[in-house]
Amino acid sequence: RVARQVMTEVFAGGAVRKHWWVSCVFPDSAEEGCLPTGESVDDAVEAMLEIDVGHDGQELERPWGIGINCTKVSKLRNLLLKFESAVKNLLNDDEDWPALVLYPDGTKKGEYYDTTLKEWVVDGNAPEATQGERTWYEELRDIAEETRNRAPWRALVVGGCCRTGPEEIGGLRRCFH
Repeated sequence: RVARQVMTEVFAGGAVRKHWWVSCVFPDSAEEGCLPTGESVDDAVEAMLEIDVGHDGQELERPWGIGINCTKVSKLRNLLLKFESAVKNLLNDDEDWPALVLYPDGTKKGEYYDTTLKEWVVDGNAPEATQGERTWYEELRDIAEETRNRAPWRALVVGGCCRTGPEEIGGLRRCFH
């Protein structure tokens, strides 16, 4: 809501309108699909999209898109089902859906950032460590195509976060062309 308030003020001040989005992170500790602060996907989507007024009484701008960032690819399928359900429940049938923006992290299977050691480490016992040998970009492409076929997202924007580089983004580009 704060981001929406800021964008409302920016546009009211005469700024050129551009596409903008709000995305959420779902760290490893959030197995139930909650934000780090404990809010649910429903709470997050409501904050991002509900019709609401700001502290100045103006209706808050709605973002062009909503999304998920800095989250393991293995969590996206479940999270996207929750996102789709929340958007469907919040918007009227005649309202356009926002764009979906996905830029998950590009960690290797079982890899995580150890905040104590301040480095990336691999946990060979992590559930995702035993998944197949598909590449990050193949998994992301499949997930993006699945959600595109299920839900009427305005657009789909994909990319990468932590541990993605030119090789991963190049692979993702090749998957979509």
